[in-house]
Amino acid sequence: MSKQTAVTTTSSEDKPIVYRADGVEIKLSIGIVRNQLTKPTRSGAVPGDQDVIKYMMLCKTQKLNPWASDAFLVGYDGKNGPEFSLIQSHASLLKKAEANPQYDGLESGVIVKRGDDLIELTGAFKDDKDILMGGWCKVHRKDRRIPAYRRIKLAAFDKNRSLWLDMKEGMITKCAEAAGLREAFPNSITGYIHEEMGLRDAGNAAVPTVRTPNIQSEPQKVEGESRIIPPKPKPAPGPEDEPTPNPQTDAPDEAEVPEDEP
Repeated sequence: MSKQTAVTTTSSEDKPIVYRADGVEIKLSIGIVRNQLTKPTRSGAVPGDQDVIKYMMLCKTQKLNPWASDAFLVGYDGKNGPEFSLIQSHASLLKKAEANPQYDGLESGVIVKRGDDLIELTGAFKDDKDILMGGWCKVHRKDRRIPAYRRIKLAAFDKNRSLWLDMKEGMITKCAEAAGLREAFPNSITGYIHEEMGLRDAGNAAVPTVRTPNIQSEPQKVEGESRIIPPKPKPAPGPEDEPTPNPQTDAPDEAEVPEDEP
């Protein structure tokens, strides 16, 4: 994060950078980013040139398409003044992984407490009697025998606001996937998603709809650990099964985010 500065550029200094991402040409400049890809904080603060330049270079080096909601420059009013953070979308991390020829898929889900046991379940689903404790993810690579494996704790991410109020399973699973993808591909995937940083929702462009799988995992305890038995397939859920996001009203300490892509 960086504090907002008062430095601005003149039009002659605002030279655009041009690169390709998603098979299309992307042109970014300080003016374009500030006027079209960011939103002022509640106090009206806008990002300074240094923040905008860092954002543009991140997009260029990581080949991110901001018009497809791959990356955001998010600002909020902190205790010491306006601050801005560079974040990426969950979908952009998945796209980077799929573009790598060594990517061989991932497995993910939630960690629950059932009685005295901690159990890993596949997918963002748990029984109502289970206590949600965290999330897990395994990312497989064709050139590695052992997958990248991450387990994360719910308490470290859940701020009890926005989508975390009603969709904790989906949100913690996305955070676990982001951590696993960064570990599996440290040279190409480096960004953090806003779910990990406690920022408020950015609408459908920043927060892909989380589908709660209509499955039931059958864990089997093995010497203090749990082994996951693959879930039995069931018919794909229909539109009535889609969770309905319930964003909270903006709080003074929550981040302001860009509107949906133009």
